[in-house]
Amino acid sequence: PSLPHGLRIVCIDDSAIAQRLLVHQLMKLAAPAEVRTYGNDPTDVSEFVKQALGHADIAILDQNIDFPQKTFLGTDIVEELLSQGFGGLLCIRSANTADHDVALYKR
Repeated sequence: PSLPHGLRIVCIDDSAIAQRLLVHQLMKLAAPAEVRTYGNDPTDVSEFVKQALGHADIAILDQNIDFPQKTFLGTDIVEELLSQGFGGLLCIRSANTADHDVALYKR
């Protein structure tokens, strides 16, 4: 199934390579109006939340967003977005597939 054209998508990942791959694949497969990426430093987390709440249809989050100063969990950011009324699609991405991690993603 294909996604509707013109979606606004925001992504957060601490890996620049993962950010570029997300943009490339989403532009190729989803025909979005816009894809914005965040995750270059800790200040990007609050900007991601702001942009997701302000205009995104889809928010894609890495589960483990690691910076030297602080680590953020995608599931915590999802809880924040939901508590503030985000009504779009939320997607967690992670290379961690341990049972504990998978249980967190499914909440």
